[in-house]
Amino acid sequence: MLQLNCVSKKYQNDGVWAVNDISFTVPAASLTALLGPNGAGKTTTMKMAAGLLTPTAGKIEINGLDSVKNHKTYRRHVGIHLGGDYGFYTRATLLENMMFFGSLAGMARKSRRQICLETLESVGLEAKINARVETLSHGMKQRLHLARAILASPEVVLLDEPTSGLDPSQAARIRDLIASLPKRGLSVLLSTHQMSEAHQLADTVNIIDHGRLLVSATPDELLALSKKDNLEEAYLWHIEQHADDQPGKPHDNAKANASQPQSTPEAADGR
Repeated sequence: MLQLNCVSKKYQNDGVWAVNDISFTVPAASLTALLGPNGAGKTTTMKMAAGLLTPTAGKIEINGLDSVKNHKTYRRHVGIHLGGDYGFYTRATLLENMMFFGSLAGMARKSRRQICLETLESVGLEAKINARVETLSHGMKQRLHLARAILASPEVVLLDEPTSGLDPSQAARIRDLIASLPKRGLSVLLSTHQMSEAHQLADTVNIIDHGRLLVSATPDELLALSKKDNLEEAYLWHIEQHADDQPGKPHDNAKANASQPQSTPEAADGR
């Protein structure tokens, strides 16, 4: 279970609160989608949850492990998919890359190769294990990123726009893989701009803007609250409802927090 409690992040170079006092929980065996405009604070939130950035205020935990106080142990419990064409040794093979990252994760040498092979098979790359990363299509690289994220059997998986730039068939395959993760008992946090993707995959949808949590609810609850027919229209409605809200300092978000529906435990945790 991933928990964020009153988390804020201020970048010193511009003095802006990129994330402003957000709290939410991603239970085990569930998927939470994070929606928001560009610059809303989604990627900053993902990087803090991954232990790659230190919060300016607040606390992030995975099953009681603090991302700051227990940083090294915390990082072993989380896998992150940032996507793109970077993050691998492009002249090395897929298996060589996975073996390297397995070693960094502290996987036992005896079982490492077999686990790497099984993980590549789980994302449909078993036929490419001896191919160089530089020969892969963008869609295959996205699957390789996902394989790396789940390699060490983390309890929490963070996915930052994993279907960005993919054609419909590739995106559908990635979504099928993502849908399988909560069934393994994992807590999944998904950042996406694809409303149909969020509606299809998410148990809970969190909408943020200017680093603040606007609403946290199930997809059906978002539709009901907005009285809209689809999630895209509901998303735009919720953004417009808070268009006049001015970003403040942490703990100045009573209005935003008050708008969160309390009908489910996930919604009550907020985001």
